[in-house]
Amino acid sequence: MKKVTKSLVVWGLAFGLVFGVGTVGAMYVDSKTHNGFYVTGTLKKTAKVWFNPSWETDNSYGMEKGKHVKQAYVRITEGDYDSGRKWTSTAKSKTENKEYSRSITKTNNPAKTMKANYGWRYF
Repeated sequence: MKKVTKSLVVWGLAFGLVFGVGTVGAMYVDSKTHNGFYVTGTLKKTAKVWFNPSWETDNSYGMEKGKHVKQAYVRITEGDYDSGRKWTSTAKSKTENKEYSRSITKTNNPAKTMKANYGWRYF
């Protein structure tokens, strides 16, 4: 009886771990947008832009509604520093179901104002 109980506990834990991790992963995927931009960090700031060309855009993030993004850029400026536009790779078609992204990281100078921006090119 003890051997059977121990076996059931081990299998129950294994089952919970496998399906628990799968559920967390699914929740993360469901909450991520297909196109977007963010800036994060305090001492080091990271600006990131991303898109999936297979998704038709809405009017979020300054996008033109009903289009498909083929390329995006991100840029940081602070005082005399200008990263320039850092572009993602160019998507080959609007049916491609793949995420493209680009990010820039810069150490923040608290005496200066840091700004980040982004933009899109469409098919």
